[in-house]
Amino acid sequence: YYEGQPYRVKSGNLFKNGDFSDYSGQNMDQWYTGVNTSGHPVTGSYQIPRLKNDGKCENLVPLAESGLLTTGGQEIDRPDTFYYGKDNSRTYLVEHMAENWQNCAWNGSKSLLAYVPIKPNTKYIFSFSAYTLRGMASVRYGAINMDSYVPEVYDENGSLQFSGSGYMDCTNGNIQNVGGGWTDYCSVIDSGDGDYFLFNAYWLQMAEYLCIGGFELYELADEPASVTVTDITGPAAITVGQGGVLSLPDTVAARTSDGESLDLEVEWLNADIVDTSLPQVYTVTGRVNIPDNIYYNADASVRLRVVVKALHPVKITSVSSENGAVAVELAAYEPVAGVLYISADNAAQVKSRELRLTVGESVRVELSPDKPWAAANVMFWTKDLEPLTEKAVYNIPAA
Repeated sequence: YYEGQPYRVKSGNLFKNGDFSDYSGQNMDQWYTGVNTSGHPVTGSYQIPRLKNDGKCENLVPLAESGLLTTGGQEIDRPDTFYYGKDNSRTYLVEHMAENWQNCAWNGSKSLLAYVPIKPNTKYIFSFSAYTLRGMASVRYGAINMDSYVPEVYDENGSLQFSGSGYMDCTNGNIQNVGGGWTDYCSVIDSGDGDYFLFNAYWLQMAEYLCIGGFELYELADEPASVTVTDITGPAAITVGQGGVLSLPDTVAARTSDGESLDLEVEWLNADIVDTSLPQVYTVTGRVNIPDNIYYNADASVRLRVVVKALHPVKITSVSSENGAVAVELAAYEPVAGVLYISADNAAQVKSRELRLTVGESVRVELSPDKPWAAANVMFWTKDLEPLTEKAVYNIPAA
């Protein structure tokens, strides 16, 4: 939501390394510094920044190549520098100005500018976070048309006006004052005739340190979402037999704010974790595909329990003999009660014991025959003689 209106994004974040978590400087090609030696060049004397069609920059220096960016970690090298920072909840970029802080004004030698290609006549939502050590800082952001990106007025007071109908058509006008503790800022921007999005930290005033992070720029769907999804119901648990073929549903049920019931497509992200040869309970996560004309502001994912059911609820995990006794180890996949039978290969002798097992329980049972056996048949049955395990035949080594 933005100002009470639901919107639907249709692109990924257009800012690379928008949270500045990569300290290498390799993903900073959208960020530049200016070249004017004074923050207040008089009208007509400034060097206009521009990105050319071939991607080369004019009157701009890539921040990563400027010599002002400290990479590799959180270092305060000197004033008039940029470096990465980190606290318990975020990573960010710091602009640290010396006493000559006015030089950071528009396209000044230490100004910070970002340019992101965008589409004309398209809505975008932009958000970022900022913090200042003291005082206030000013930033301006919005859509610009690179061909008409020229300040008409730039005097000693630092006032600016840009041509291009798309420029700064955003909430809070063309200037956003930031300062104090970490604060989140957000605007919906209509690009107009703009072909680039501009962010410019152009006026630090007496803030000294400007910390910025959380840069997100998304293209919005043509129309705001008028209907919202109010509920998504995950599918009921699925049971598949051991060794069977897993088949997951293609859709999940949902309801919208206007009372409509929908079947929404779901993409199962980790279905490969289910091993139908291994009986146990698995949890599969799916991502629900929300149509562009519908808004949903929660986590659009569902979880599905998949139960791989053993062919028999109990497995004989080992049979051995020692000192004349036959030892049997059992593992249960579900709660069962039954009778463990051990018989001689000719069924002349039978030993038995009643057992009650819980899920995941393993037990070891030893039964001693009246006389030595050459082989033993091991079975675990219900009292009605329904098999609960596969039969195991154990050849007893000669003494």
